[in-house]
Amino acid sequence: MAARRNIFQLLSRSCHLRSATRQNFMGARTQRFFGEEQARAKEEQKNGEELKNKSEAPKEKSEKAGPESTQKDSTKDIDAKLQLMAEEANKYKDLYIRTLAEQENMRKRLQLEADNERTYAITKFAKEMLDVSDNLQRAIDNVPKEMKTPEDCSKAFDDLVKGVSMTRDIMKNVYKKFLIAEVDPLGQKFDPNLHEALFTFEDPAKQDGSVGNVVSLGYTINGRVLRSAKVGVIKNLKKA
Repeated sequence: MAARRNIFQLLSRSCHLRSATRQNFMGARTQRFFGEEQARAKEEQKNGEELKNKSEAPKEKSEKAGPESTQKDSTKDIDAKLQLMAEEANKYKDLYIRTLAEQENMRKRLQLEADNERTYAITKFAKEMLDVSDNLQRAIDNVPKEMKTPEDCSKAFDDLVKGVSMTRDIMKNVYKKFLIAEVDPLGQKFDPNLHEALFTFEDPAKQDGSVGNVVSLGYTINGRVLRSAKVGVIKNLKKA
């Protein structure tokens, strides 16, 4: 019995020692953990204060610079913006003036085209009628001179000549209303812009290079050539 009691006492002491050792170990470990945390917190606080001091340093310098520097920078920005706005205004002004000039030129061009269209609208018709006028003129020219007076020809033939002449005169008046004019270049200097040379011939009595014969009259419409005159040109050969 005594032996058993001694064994139980030994076991009990052993358990107490083991428990106390464990508690001491846990306490030391916990104390070390909290100590490390406190040291880490202090280190972080120190680093934060250093960063704060660094960030506040430029701010203090900028505050020391004062409002004068800020006002100067603001004035420069405003001047730059005003300069840019002035350049844009001049650009748009120039564009506006050019647009107005182009519109005015277009208006004048369209007005001129409209006027020409009204004036020269009958050009094709007028060219077709020129052949009629030519035939009437040839009919008159082919009547012998001695038969162009009432005394030398029968009344019927005289009426025919008068009728043809009157018809041609009426056509001339119609041409005149539409600004169509005859061009008779006989005796004038040959001009390739107005005349069409069909042949050349010699005539010492006339100037070299002049129009010596007119096959068909020329015509203009409002000053523009409607048909060139068909002519024969004098070409005198110089004797050595």
